[in-house]
Amino acid sequence: MNKRIISILIVIVLLILAGISIYYGIVINNNSKPINIYSKVIDNISNRIKDISEINSNYKLGDSFTVNGEIDLDLKSEYYEKNSLTDIDYLKKNNLLKRLSNMDIKYSLIQDAKKDKLFMSLDEKINENEILSGKYLIDNSTKYYFVNNIVENYVNGGSCNYFEALDETNTTETNINYLYDLIIESLKNNLKEEYFYTNQVDENINNNTTRVNEVSLKLDNKRIREILKGILKDIQKDEKANLILDSFIKDFNKVKLDESKKYLDNNESITISIYLNKLQFTPLKYKIIYMNETNRNVFQIENNKIMYLENNMIKYTGEIIDKGNNISIDVMDNQDNKIGNIKYEKGEQNTTLSVSLNLEKSNYDIEYSSKYTDVKKKKSYTNEKSITFKVMDELTNKINGSIKIVSNIEKGAKIEETRQDAVLESTLKPEQKEKIDKLYDNIKNRLES
Repeated sequence: MNKRIISILIVIVLLILAGISIYYGIVINNNSKPINIYSKVIDNISNRIKDISEINSNYKLGDSFTVNGEIDLDLKSEYYEKNSLTDIDYLKKNNLLKRLSNMDIKYSLIQDAKKDKLFMSLDEKINENEILSGKYLIDNSTKYYFVNNIVENYVNGGSCNYFEALDETNTTETNINYLYDLIIESLKNNLKEEYFYTNQVDENINNNTTRVNEVSLKLDNKRIREILKGILKDIQKDEKANLILDSFIKDFNKVKLDESKKYLDNNESITISIYLNKLQFTPLKYKIIYMNETNRNVFQIENNKIMYLENNMIKYTGEIIDKGNNISIDVMDNQDNKIGNIKYEKGEQNTTLSVSLNLEKSNYDIEYSSKYTDVKKKKSYTNEKSITFKVMDELTNKINGSIKIVSNIEKGAKIEETRQDAVLESTLKPEQKEKIDKLYDNIKNRLES
C-alpha cells in the first residue's frame, strides 16, 4: 500500500473521529442543558399521569349523553362539636356539617352535540325544605338559567359559544387533551435559563458518596407568577385553546392573573434539584426543597426509595412498588417502623386509592374508589364514586365522614326543556339580581345558622 493511500486513510479516519467527537459533544451539550433535562422529567411525569388517568374505551360514550345522579354526604367532627359550645365560628362549621349530612342532592347533565343543546339541573333538599333548585340551558347559541323562588321563568343570559369548540373532529376528550398538552409545553417553554443553576457536588447515591452534576430550579413568588403569566399568555394566543376556554369563561382572552395573590411569602422558596450521571446525564436522584427563615424541608426520590427530612433530620422513608396500574408505598419512621401505606390500584371496572398514615400525633385514613357496574358496552353504565376519610389529632376526631356520588350514564340525549317564556337578564328587578349574585353566600349562611 503506497504512502498516498495510507495518508488518505489516515485523513478519513481522523475526519470520522472528528465527526464522532463533534456529534458526541453536541449530544452531551444538548443533554446537559438544564431546560432540556427538566423538559424530559416533565414529559415523563406528564405521560405517567396520562397513563393513570386514561378512561377505558367502554366508558366513552361520545358528546351526546345523559347523566342522572345523586350525592350523599355524611360528615362529623368531634373537634367542631366540642368547640361549638364556646365559639360561634365553630358552631357555624358544625351546623354546616350536620345540614350537609341531612341533604338530599340530585343532579342531571344532558348534552346533545348534534343539536348543540345542553341542560343541567341541581336540586338540594333537607327533608321537604328546598335549599336550591336551579337549571341551566344552552340552546341556539344562547345560555339560560333558572333559580326557583328567585325567578319565575328562564332568564336569557346572552350568547354562548360552548358548542363552537365541538364537532366530529374536536370532541370533549380531544379538547381536554389538547389543552393539557398545550399547558405542559407552555410550562417547559416558560422555564427561563436564569431560574437554573448547576454545580458538581458530592452526593450520597446508592449509599456511596459520588461526584455528580446537580441541576437546580429555584422558585420564589416572583418566578411562580412569571411562569403562570407566561402560560396564560400562551393559552390566550393559541386560537384553538382560546376558543375552547372562551366557551366556559366569557372573554377568556381578557383574563388576567391576580397580581395581589401570593404563592410564596418573601422568605419562602422551593428548589427542585436533579442529580445526574456526569457522563451520560441520566437522572440518579431528585430533591424538592422547601425553605423559609426557620425550616428546611426536603422530599427526595432515589430509585424506588423516598425520604422526607426536616432540618436535615430524617422523618419518614418509603419504598415505592410500581407495577403499572398498581402502585404501593410502605411508609416508615426514622426508626424503620412501619407507620402507614399508600396504595393505588386500577382495574377494568374499579379504581381505588387508600392512604393510611400515623404521623406522630396525627392519623390520616382515606379511601377513594370508583366502580363501574351495569355496563352495556359503549351504551350505558352506572358509576359509583365514594370517598371515606378520618383525621385524628392526638385523640380528637378532627373530621370524618364519607361522600358518595352515584351516576347513571347512557349514550344519547333528549332535551325537552322549553324556553319560550324566557325573560332578558336586563329586565330582572334589583332584588332578584342581588339574590342571584349572593346565592352561594345566602345558602351557606342558611346552612350555618
